[in-house]
Amino acid sequence: MNNPIDWELGKKLAGNNRDVAKELLTLLAKGLPDDIDHIKKSCRKEDYKTLFNQAHKLHGALCYCGAPHLKSMVGELETALKQGKLADIPTLVTAIEKAAQELIRAVALLPD
Repeated sequence: MNNPIDWELGKKLAGNNRDVAKELLTLLAKGLPDDIDHIKKSCRKEDYKTLFNQAHKLHGALCYCGAPHLKSMVGELETALKQGKLADIPTLVTAIEKAAQELIRAVALLPD
């Protein structure tokens, strides 16, 4: 996979400030393990209303970061939930978890 971070997009979203873009990504990455854990639990419980709310919240946070791949995948989850495509949900959640892990690793490798 390509780099999960799009610096040009991130800088643009952060007012052309790379330090702010990095800070936003760092904050996102710090919260992602809990976000993904909650999403997985809601999926396992088939609690689709909670899952939608969690996906919507994460999607909103991703709108301010340079992580377009993860943002797109979470958007797909939201859409599948809205359209009642429940058979797609577990596969999407697994893919989101993988993309989130890739983003977390990429953020961890950022220079100080």
